Amino acid sequence: MITYIIGNLFESPAHVLINTVNTGRVMGKGIAKDFKTIYPEMFREYLRWHSQNQTSKKSETNSKILPLTPSKGGECPLLAGMQRVDSY
Repeated sequence: MITYIIGNLFESPAHVLINTVNTGRVMGKGIAKDFKTIYPEMFREYLRWHSQNQTSKKSETNSKILPLTPSKGGECPLLAGMQRVDSY
């Protein structure tokens, strides 16, 4: 069942937030930029993971569960699932 909610994704009571990104390793626009700003350690971990999981098959997709730690400190029980795709 899908429940539609209007509001701020980052104030959601969800246990998991999903941020899909392409292989550009930038996160410079849209919701990806917000994830990068709010959770900078997640972005650094994504870069480490991406560099270790390069593939010659551009169509291959990988996912990674990364812990989220807010940039302003505090507890955060959420995880980010990041899917790697060639482009949008």
